[in-house]
Amino acid sequence: MRNFYFAFFTCSILVMSSCTEVETPVADEKLKKVEVYNGLEGSWRLLRTEEQQTADLADDEDPLLAEAEVNNDAVKGLTLSIFNDNTYTVMAGDGSYVPGTWTKENNKLTLRPDVDPTKILVQEVRYVRNELKLRNPKTGLTNIYSLEEKPLPQAKEDPLHKDNNTWRIAATAKESEAQVKERLLNIVKHYTYILKAANERKSEVVSFVYSRALINIYNGGIGSVPKDQLPEEWIQTFYSRNQALEAYNMFENYLESSTYRAASSGNWIEDDYRILLSIYAGLKGKK
Repeated sequence: MRNFYFAFFTCSILVMSSCTEVETPVADEKLKKVEVYNGLEGSWRLLRTEEQQTADLADDEDPLLAEAEVNNDAVKGLTLSIFNDNTYTVMAGDGSYVPGTWTKENNKLTLRPDVDPTKILVQEVRYVRNELKLRNPKTGLTNIYSLEEKPLPQAKEDPLHKDNNTWRIAATAKESEAQVKERLLNIVKHYTYILKAANERKSEVVSFVYSRALINIYNGGIGSVPKDQLPEEWIQTFYSRNQALEAYNMFENYLESSTYRAASSGNWIEDDYRILLSIYAGLKGKK
């Protein structure tokens, strides 16, 4: 396994739309401005699900277990990402993934999953201080989401955009070498945008919770996960374990046969982003 080291330039700070400012009192009785986001686009983490009214439970049912079942998606760490090109993705910590398209008319949000566009979900939208509330009028359930990330100016550069997550869609038939390579390229692209977005957003913590695969991120270097530690959820996106190892070997061989030299910027996120950018370009151009 070979690691790469490098760096340079600084990304600009995002200027976000759909924001207002409110004033709240602080301890010294002065006023401090607090930004409140009232947009639909962005990434939203599910906090909880509320019922319109108390459900009728059977005498032998445990009300806590019933509540836990309603909030199961929140336990999984479900994130809904809505983009300004009318696409969306839903991801959870257990590896589940649903891409689709959306439309909005007045306060009605319509979600159409790509896997089955006939399964349309219509929800009523409300905003309450950086929370998004989506109520299903058929069930009376309201999903309450907390704003996790505001949108990037370019939707397709968001790591959670569906164009950067085609690697998550499991293969249903044996794939050609070119198709396996496309899966590899897409995961490298996904990781590259994770770091680019973190750098642009000035994030102090970079999370790969939804993105466990074959790539190891170091402070100033990129490597591969040891073969015997490859996450099963990544392997299962391929038609077979052998095809997953085919992609792994492509990545390993590229790292072992390539070198990268550049001055460090002092910012490991920016440095690793530049290294991944070079790896992506090198893999894409390699025959």
